[in-house]
Amino acid sequence: MPRGLFCSTEGNVNLSEFIFLRPWWLIVPPFLLVLGFIWRQRGNEGDWVRAIDPHLLKALEKRGAFKVRGTGHRRFPLWLMVAVILAIALAGPAIGTQASDSFRNVDGVIIALDTSKSMIDSGAATDGQIAATQLIDNSAASQQVGLILFAGDAYLGSPFSADRQVLHPLLAGDLSRVVAEQGSAPARAIQLAQTMFSDASMIGGDLVLVTDGGGVNSAAIEAARVLRKAGRRVHVLFVYSVQNNSEIPLPDRAGAASVAAEGGGIFADTADLSPLLSSLDAPLGNKLEKNGYAALAWLDLGRFMLVLAAVPFLGLFGRRT
Repeated sequence: MPRGLFCSTEGNVNLSEFIFLRPWWLIVPPFLLVLGFIWRQRGNEGDWVRAIDPHLLKALEKRGAFKVRGTGHRRFPLWLMVAVILAIALAGPAIGTQASDSFRNVDGVIIALDTSKSMIDSGAATDGQIAATQLIDNSAASQQVGLILFAGDAYLGSPFSADRQVLHPLLAGDLSRVVAEQGSAPARAIQLAQTMFSDASMIGGDLVLVTDGGGVNSAAIEAARVLRKAGRRVHVLFVYSVQNNSEIPLPDRAGAASVAAEGGGIFADTADLSPLLSSLDAPLGNKLEKNGYAALAWLDLGRFMLVLAAVPFLGLFGRRT
C-alpha cells in the first residue's frame, strides 16, 4: 500500500496525512482522458459528416433532425466526466484520523537486551543500554514499551507501559548479574516477546534484539519467522563486542543479520540508529493499514466523491437531438 506524507497534528482528522487506499484504480483516469481527447478530435457527430453528402446533411439540419457542432463547441462528454470521478473515488483517497493514536493496545515495542557474559565483560552491554534508551525515548507515542533481559534464559524486565520513564532506571543499572543462566539464548527472548504480544492482544508490534549476535541458531531463526507470521517484526540492533577471552564466543554479525531478515525487520548497529528509529516512529495508521485495520486509521473520501459524480450523471438524462 502507498504511503503519504506523515506529520503529527492535533484534532480528529489529520489533513497532512493523505494516501490512496486502492492506487491501482489511478491508471483508469488517464486512459479515460485519452478517450475524451479522441472523442473531441472526431466530434460528436461520429462518421455522419463523412458518410452523408453535404447537401443532404444541410437538409437534415434544416429539418432539425441533425445538428452539426463546430470543433470549438464540442464539450467534454458527461459520461466521461462521471467515469473519471468514479475511478478516482474507487482509488480510495483518504486522510488520516488522529483517533487511531488512541488505541493504545494495538501496537507495542519490546526491547530485548542481551546481558550475556560476552556483552558484559566487553562493555558492549553499556553501549546496548544507551542505544536501548534512545530507541525507547524515540519510539512512536502510540506504542507501549516493554523490556526483556536475556542471557542463557529470558526474563521479563518490564511489562508493556506507556510511561517511558519507568524503564530508565532498569536500563541505567548494573545488568551483570540480572540473569543467572550463562550463555546467550535469543530464541528464548523472541518466544517470550511473542507471549507478551499475545497476552496483550496486540495487533502488531516490534521486537528489537540488542545483541552481539551470540547464540543465534536455527531455533532463533525459526522463532523470528513465527513472530513475523503473527504480524510482528523482529529488528536487530547489533552491538560489537571485543573479546579478550578465548572461551567467550566472538560476535556474530551475520547471524544477527539473518534474524532480522527472517523476522521482517531492520538490521542496524550502534553507529547509526536512524533506520531503526524511523521504523519505530512510523505512524500507527500505517501499521494498522498493514494489518487490515485501515478503517481505524483512514477516512475514505471515495464515498463522498460519489455525490460529486451524481451531478454530471443527472445530465445524462437530458433530452438529446
